[in-house]
Amino acid sequence: MKIKLNNINIDKKNPFKEDILERKESVEILTQLISETQDSLVLAIDSLWGTGKTTFVKMWQMHLENKGFSTLYFNAWENDFNDDALIALIGEIEIAIDSFETENSKLDKIQYNFEKIKRAASVLIKNSIPIALKYASAGVLDYDDLTEKAIGEITEKIAKNEINKYEESKHILTEFKEHLENFAKEITDSEKPIVFFIDELDRCRPTYALQVLEKAKHFFNVENIVFVLAIDKNQIGNSIKGIYGLDMDVDGYLRRFIDLNYHLPEPPKGAFVEALFKRFNFNKYFEERTNQSSNFRNDKEHFVSIFSELFSILNFSLRIQEQCFTQISLVFKTTPVSFKLYPILLAVLISIKNYNLDLYKRYINGNIDSNEIMTELFSSKEGKEFLDSHYGNVIEAYLIYYDSTEVKEQLIEKYRDIKDNQDINKDTYRKAEKIISIINDLDFAVAHNVKDYVVKKIEIMDRFQN
Repeated sequence: MKIKLNNINIDKKNPFKEDILERKESVEILTQLISETQDSLVLAIDSLWGTGKTTFVKMWQMHLENKGFSTLYFNAWENDFNDDALIALIGEIEIAIDSFETENSKLDKIQYNFEKIKRAASVLIKNSIPIALKYASAGVLDYDDLTEKAIGEITEKIAKNEINKYEESKHILTEFKEHLENFAKEITDSEKPIVFFIDELDRCRPTYALQVLEKAKHFFNVENIVFVLAIDKNQIGNSIKGIYGLDMDVDGYLRRFIDLNYHLPEPPKGAFVEALFKRFNFNKYFEERTNQSSNFRNDKEHFVSIFSELFSILNFSLRIQEQCFTQISLVFKTTPVSFKLYPILLAVLISIKNYNLDLYKRYINGNIDSNEIMTELFSSKEGKEFLDSHYGNVIEAYLIYYDSTEVKEQLIEKYRDIKDNQDINKDTYRKAEKIISIINDLDFAVAHNVKDYVVKKIEIMDRFQN
């Protein structure tokens, strides 16, 4: 059983072997799109932070390589230490050249063209370095001694240098793009563009993230190169506003750099939960528990079903779901297989804790009752529908059961009144009957201090958190 997951390994022969979120269709749609273009293109894969963009990008990259495309992968966050995004982007190309599978004679041409790119880039980078300070201070030791004439001469010198630098940069940029276009033609045929993936922009410093966008669009805007940006536009939008002000038109700004947006579809409910059970190796743990006692045989089903529903209702990202499983893993590792887990209550409390820590603390400290928890968690349309389902009834009954005595008695009485009402709607009657039945079963099967026991398990888990 694992505590923390490693990144998914993408199988070279079958990139979709671990496609638990059913994103093969999106890969095929996007592959068809870029196969039909020889123009410069910047495509954004837009999805919230923690929704599996990196895995998607790496599956797509492997799929493209299997179809004969040349690809590059640039992790922007890992290169965030660099002050100039252009240096990092060009450096990534140089690293990738060694991996290109091609004839030696063609490789020589590729490297020759790339050296031209580097020379042009070095001039562009040099010209972007401010030189005003150098000119302003050169040969002058005492600023008090500067005469009006001397200041005028220095100012004129700076102005001329800036004009010359601008003219040179404009010429070199044209040259840079020509070399880049020749380079692209050498490493791929005209029907298949180079696909340059840029990932993890969401995690970068705002200034660096925007610099990557700008450099990718302005410097690499040539035929046969497609940029794919894996981004959370909401997060990038915050970066833009942080730099340019809250009134900045984020969409208008991004349209300057991004030609097309593609939104990753939502994965099927429960698919990631099932996959996490497998990847954390929880199945083995539950098999050992079942061997210890048949009373534990439904524990896994309870965890899978409740997590699947709550993760969907509470709109947890894949990353938060994974964090929940890391926390559960710590509980499992500190609980012998022969001990009771109380999976329903544990799953509910872990979910509440990751949804709203303050809400969780107020609940376990007895400052709010089950009515407030139910209102907070299940006020959405999907939440209300869930409360009418089997596991919705189970969770409501559990929360009522662990309420304070006074509130618990009031809610039980409410459902008994519903149950005794002959004119009540059948579905409402069945729900009341089921909740009363579950509470009665808990009276026989559960010790009075179970909630405290489960909370203590979670508190032990907290000692391992950052």
